[in-house]
Amino acid sequence: METTSIPTSTRPRKILRRRSGPELGKLESAALLDIESAVNFHTLRSDVHEHFQPSGGYARFLADGLVDQAWEFVRTASSRTCGLHLQLFDDQEQVDREFEDLDPGTRIFLAMRNLASQKSFESILRHEERVHGRRRQFDHDLLLHRRQTR
Repeated sequence: METTSIPTSTRPRKILRRRSGPELGKLESAALLDIESAVNFHTLRSDVHEHFQPSGGYARFLADGLVDQAWEFVRTASSRTCGLHLQLFDDQEQVDREFEDLDPGTRIFLAMRNLASQKSFESILRHEERVHGRRRQFDHDLLLHRRQTR
C-alpha cells in the first residue's frame, strides 16, 4: 500500500500522511447519509474527477474533499430552505390575520426575519459559511496541485 506525504505548506498540520488507493473511497461514504441519493452523490463525484482529472493520491484526496464539501454545502442549503418552508407554514395563520393579500416576496421576507431571530437558524448559516470556505480551500489546493504537477 503506497503512502503519500502531504506538503505541510498546503494542508493543516494535523493531517500529515494520507494513504492512496482504495482507502480513499472511504472519504465519499462519510459524506452520504442513508436518506440521500447515492446516485446524485456519485454523479457529483465523477463530474468533479472528470473536470479536475486528479492523478496521484494527494490529488484524489483533494478532489474527494472538494466533493465532500460541495455535498455538505448542498445539504446545508437544503436545511436552510426547509427551515424557511417551516417558518412560512408557522407564520401563515398570523400573517393572514394581520395582513390581507400579501405578495409571496413579503411573506418570505417576514418568514426569514422571524427565522433569523432563532439561534438554530444562525448556527445553520454559520455552518454553511464554514462549509463554503472549506470547499473553496479544497478547490484552491486542487488547482494549485495541478499547476505544480504539470
